[in-house]
Amino acid sequence: MIARGNRNGLVTGILFILVAGSTSAAAEFVRVRHALAPLTVLTGHRRVFRSVTSWHLTFPLLMATVVTGAVTAWHSVFFIALVQEGSVSWAVLGFGISVCAAVSLAVGFLGARAAAREANQWRPTAD
Repeated sequence: MIARGNRNGLVTGILFILVAGSTSAAAEFVRVRHALAPLTVLTGHRRVFRSVTSWHLTFPLLMATVVTGAVTAWHSVFFIALVQEGSVSWAVLGFGISVCAAVSLAVGFLGARAAAREANQWRPTAD
């Protein structure tokens, strides 16, 4: 149930959560990206970055988006049925889910790019 005046607040809240989640996921990947550089040298392909970021960044963020959208929709409908007034703003919910999905894809792409740049600078050392 979203009053018309509260839609801006909801969108702002969604954007804050989106930025926080994507920054956290990307920061964790940046922290360990240097570990992928030797793997690239061994495989000889940069596809490894795309597959690792897809599996470890994009897929979990997309799954979280789907689950969050489903739970939010269910809770909204349940609450409206309980109080028997108001309506669900499907446009705001759809916008939030779409933006979260787009950011999930962007985080995966940017994570792969950052790891590829790290691989270009990596040199083996005697450990």
